Amino acid sequence: MELLPDSSIVMLAIMETGTLQQVHALHSTNGGFTFQYIGPAFSVSGQSLYDPENYRFANDNWQLYAGNLTLNNSLKATSTTGNPVFTNSVAFCSAVSNIPPDCYIVADITNIGGGIYKMYAFGNAGVTGDAIVSLHSNNAGNTWALESGLRLQLTTPSAVESGRVATPTVVHAQNGPFIMVYETYIPVPGCSTTITGLNLMPVNFGGSAAVNDSVYLSVQANYSDGTIRNVTGFVSWQISNPAVATLLPNGGVKALAAGTTQITATYNGITGNAFVLNVTGGGGNGPWNADLVICNSPDGTTFNNCRIFIDSAGVASVIKKNNGQLIAAFQWFPAPIGSAYWDKVAVCTSDDNGNTWTAPVPASFPDLPEGYQRPFDPTLALTETGNIRMYFSSSENGNQPLNSSVHTYSAISADGGFTYQFEPGIRFQYPNQATIDPAAVLHNGTWYYTTPAGAPQDGAHRAIAEDGLNFTQLADIPSDAQHNWTGNLLSLPDELRFYGTGNPLWFTATTNGGNTWSNYTNTNLKGGDPAVVKTNNNQYVIIFTGFRCTTPTVVSGSGIACGGNTTVYSVPASAGAQYFWSVTGGTIVSGQGTNEIAVQWNPGSGQGQVSVLQMN
Repeated sequence: MELLPDSSIVMLAIMETGTLQQVHALHSTNGGFTFQYIGPAFSVSGQSLYDPENYRFANDNWQLYAGNLTLNNSLKATSTTGNPVFTNSVAFCSAVSNIPPDCYIVADITNIGGGIYKMYAFGNAGVTGDAIVSLHSNNAGNTWALESGLRLQLTTPSAVESGRVATPTVVHAQNGPFIMVYETYIPVPGCSTTITGLNLMPVNFGGSAAVNDSVYLSVQANYSDGTIRNVTGFVSWQISNPAVATLLPNGGVKALAAGTTQITATYNGITGNAFVLNVTGGGGNGPWNADLVICNSPDGTTFNNCRIFIDSAGVASVIKKNNGQLIAAFQWFPAPIGSAYWDKVAVCTSDDNGNTWTAPVPASFPDLPEGYQRPFDPTLALTETGNIRMYFSSSENGNQPLNSSVHTYSAISADGGFTYQFEPGIRFQYPNQATIDPAAVLHNGTWYYTTPAGAPQDGAHRAIAEDGLNFTQLADIPSDAQHNWTGNLLSLPDELRFYGTGNPLWFTATTNGGNTWSNYTNTNLKGGDPAVVKTNNNQYVIIFTGFRCTTPTVVSGSGIACGGNTTVYSVPASAGAQYFWSVTGGTIVSGQGTNEIAVQWNPGSGQGQVSVLQMN
C-alpha cells in the first residue's frame, strides 16, 4: 500500500484476469478500511505476476516491483504521472549477478532516513532453505546495491516453522527497533482435508439489486475438518441470464435490467449453491441511472474514443490546472442507493491529458454553514491565483425541492480541488426561480456566468463579475426548443464557447463578452450537460451525461487476421443506439458510429483489440 499526499491510500494487489494473475489498483479514502477498485495497474501479456511491491519516491517516480515466474525474478515498472498505472517494465535482479536463480523477489521498500532506502527481498538459498536479503539505494531507487550477509534465514526447521521464509515487511518502531514480519509455513503432519461444499453469500446487499447497482458475492469453502476458507478470488463463475446482470472481477455483479438470474461458482471441481439475484427497475429515472462518458477530439467538434468515465454519475465539470493536470467534478451516485457517498460531489484527476484518471474522491466542504443543502451541480473554475473555485447549487433551508430558495453559491480550494472553503454570500439568484446548473469561467480577465432560464426555448440568464463573487446580471441569452443551455463554458484564446445539451450536443461562441453568439455548431454526440477542456497536447476532452450504457454480448468477427488485411467486426443492431468503436493494432477504415466496422490491421504479427461502447 502507498500513502498519497491527500492522505488517501492506494493498494496494489494481484487479481486473476481470466487464467492470469495481474496487478490491479484499489483506492481508500477512509484510512484503509474500505477500498474501491480503480483498474489494472500492471500486466504482462501471457504471464502471471505475484507479490507486487511499490514505493512512491516522487510524483514522477513511482516504482513497482512484481514477481514473475517465467523469468524467475522480479519485473520493475514505473509511473511518471502520479497515477497507479505502470509501464516501461524491465527485468530486475536483486543479486550480484543477473543469473535468474540468484535473483530474489522484492517484497518491501522503506525509507530509513538520510536519503537512504532499504529494499528487502526473499528467495531460495539452496539446501539450507530460504533467506531474506537487503539492498540499499541513495538515488531514489535508480540503482540498488546488495548488502553483504543475510537478514534472516532459518537453517534448521523448528517444530513451529519450516525452512521457508518469504514476503518480509519491515517497519521502524517510533524511537525503537526495526521489526520484520515475514511469511512461513507451519507443518501439520498427518492431516488431510477435503472440500465438502461451497457457499455463496451476498457481501453488501440483501439479495436484490437495482438496475445499474454493482454488488458483490463471497464464496466460502467448507472443509472436512470443519475449517472454512474464503475462496472468492479463486473460483470460476457462471451466470444463467447475462441479460439481467454481468459478472465483474472478484465476485462483483452489475445489474443491467429488471429480472432474475442465478449465479454459481466452481472451485476444485465442486460447484456451490445457486444464488438467485433479483434485479429491480432502479428506483425511477433518477440521475443514478445514467453514466458519464468521456471522449476525445482534435477540433472540439467531432469526438472519438468514447468510453465510460464514471458510472452512475452526472453533471460533470472539467478544467485544466496551471500545471496541466485535469480535474473533474461531478454528482456521484455509487451503489447501493443511499450509500455514504450517494448524491455527493466527487472529484478525480488526470496527469496524462485525460487518458487515465484517479478514482473518485468525495469533495469536502468542512465549513458549509449548518442547515445548508448539500452542494450539487458543481462547476469548477480556475482563479487568477491558480486556485480552484467551485460554483454549486444549494439552499439555506436544507434539502428543499428545486424552488426559489435554491441559488448559486461558491467555495474556494487551496489543496488542488479536494477541500473547499465556503465563500459567504449568494453568487447568483433569480426572483421566483431556482438557479441550478451554473456555468462559470474566468476569460480574459472577466468572470462569466450562465444558468438555464427554464425550458430550452427560454435560453439562459447571464452575468459578469470582476472578482468571481459579485456578479451583475445582463440581458438573457435567447435560444430555441432544440438547444438547452445546460452545460459549461470553455475559455479559448480567441473566443468564449458554451457547450450545451441537445440532440446532438452543440456549442456556440462569443468574441464580444456574450453580447452576441455564433450560430450553433453540432457535435457528433448525443447526451446532456457537456463539459469540455483543451489539454496540453491540443486535444479536446469532453465529459457528458450519456444515455444508459450497455455492453453487447459479443463482437462478431475473426479472432485471427493477417497483418495488412481488412476484417469486418459487428454487434447486433439496436434501434436508437450510438456505437463508439476502439481498435488497437489497426485502423478503422469505415463504419465508426454504426454497429459494423471494417478494420485494417497493421503489418506484421502481434496482438490487436476491438471493443465497442454502445449507448442506448
